[in-house]
Amino acid sequence: MARLTRLYFLGCAHHVIQRGNNRVACFYSEANYKAYLAFLEINGVRVIDIASQIRLACPVHQGRFHMARLPRLYFPGCAQHVIQRGNNRDACFYTNADYKTYLAFLKEAADQYQVGIHAFVLMTNHVHLLVTASDEQGVSRMMQTLGRRYVRYFNFTHRRTGTLWEGRYRSTLVDAEDYLLTVYRYIELNPVRARMVSHASEYPWSSYQSNAIGKPIQLLTPHTLYLLLGKTDLERQEAYTSLFRGTMPERELTAIRDATNTGWVLGNDRFKAQIEARTGRRTTPLGRGGDRRSGAYRENKDQLL
Repeated sequence: MARLTRLYFLGCAHHVIQRGNNRVACFYSEANYKAYLAFLEINGVRVIDIASQIRLACPVHQGRFHMARLPRLYFPGCAQHVIQRGNNRDACFYTNADYKTYLAFLKEAADQYQVGIHAFVLMTNHVHLLVTASDEQGVSRMMQTLGRRYVRYFNFTHRRTGTLWEGRYRSTLVDAEDYLLTVYRYIELNPVRARMVSHASEYPWSSYQSNAIGKPIQLLTPHTLYLLLGKTDLERQEAYTSLFRGTMPERELTAIRDATNTGWVLGNDRFKAQIEARTGRRTTPLGRGGDRRSGAYRENKDQLL
């Protein structure tokens, strides 16, 4: 059932209540409270009263809350790196059957919404995917369908209730020319960096089993750049395996983490300029700071929001 649009009246205050999941504490220290209030101030929210539940007066701009999220960036044919974490970083997979069920549900959702899956890794408490969607809503619909279906399975199977995922999934557009194969490598080396295995080939729940070893995984759709690694499957697998010699430079790890966690673009300046020109959206955050009473600061803040 579709939700009703929130009521809005110009100049009218809003009474807002947000509760912790399962009524668990949202604030553990004074620093937590201060940080929350600071984020509210940045987003233009005037606090009228604070109690055990937080009540706010939220100014509204052009019929929507200042705290509204920017739409996810999308560019036709551009791959996306997707991360979904377990709530409070708790485990999302308890048994081998859980991993297998998740992958089966992922394939069905990817087929339904025409999303190509190029690489994946299922860690104990989070998931990484490298995907390309056929339309703007493909990844979002796939993740919603997959998330809800898996939660129902997981809660029923393990006799639990409540949320499993930590809010919305995170994603970033990936510059294929400079970063695509790097993100392949980043995803499939997760178990090695977590010291769960000594080599990517030892971890069963990642696309390395297919991309490097050649094990058939029906879920996967090879990206064009992967196919260009060789003329035959064996040549591609050998070339791909050579990418995993040594460790990834820290600058590459930082670039991928920063872009994905913030939802901006992973790529060079030319790629970012191309995305901005085609989408009309910024691909990097604007700087913050300065005199908060100045007109320039207020204008900059409005652009951020």
